[in-house]
Amino acid sequence: MPRFFIDDEIEYENNASLPERISLTGEDAFHLSVSLRARVGDEVEVCTANGVELICKIASVSGGKKDPVVKLTPVDARKSEVEMPVEVTLFQGMPKGKKTDSIIQKCTELGVSRIVFVYTDHAVPELSDEEKKLTRFRRIAEEACKQCGRGKLVKIGILPDFESAIAEMKKSDLAFACYELEREGGIKSLLSRKANTVSFFVGPEGGISVREAELLKESGIPTVTLGKRILRTETAGSTVMSMLIYEKEL
Repeated sequence: MPRFFIDDEIEYENNASLPERISLTGEDAFHLSVSLRARVGDEVEVCTANGVELICKIASVSGGKKDPVVKLTPVDARKSEVEMPVEVTLFQGMPKGKKTDSIIQKCTELGVSRIVFVYTDHAVPELSDEEKKLTRFRRIAEEACKQCGRGKLVKIGILPDFESAIAEMKKSDLAFACYELEREGGIKSLLSRKANTVSFFVGPEGGISVREAELLKESGIPTVTLGKRILRTETAGSTVMSMLIYEKEL
């Protein structure tokens, strides 16, 4: 069944409290009405921003290829059962090239709630066309959410510096940074702590600078090792997410 995402949050007690209509426009409407050739009466799934999965029937299709609009009638609803029991944010040092795409895809599949790319001391400073980057990143995340059956969209953001990332990380119940020079700080005991929100930082190629390591220490955010081998930046985030799945889901 085709799956789509909307930005609205929908609270419901029973099916009688569902909205009468939901409208899809733009690329979603084009994909549904033109690419999939959907017709009135066909069923689709619509996932809300708060993880409610709506089973909808197509009520009408209008606008043609140029300006398509598909109106849906919700007929059933359920809370998504595929989301992680904790909200996890990956703060990722901005990597080179298309490594961003792989990070978004794999961490989305593994259940991350939010990915924030950060310009750090060792990140390539390309502070241009940020909106264009965000649009592409969000499209990749949405495609990955559809592919793996996520119940809500992964949020994507960009921060201009490491200090901003630290300020955001400190808002979480549990925050830590993966550091290749760490020798004693184990991740196992940290992940066993009770937390509703988790944030972790992964450095770009070149890792965390000495200055940034000092900032982490001053802020009280611990650094952890991920093992005896040095992982690529595009591998580390997926590794931590796999550990979180084992600890929090399985």
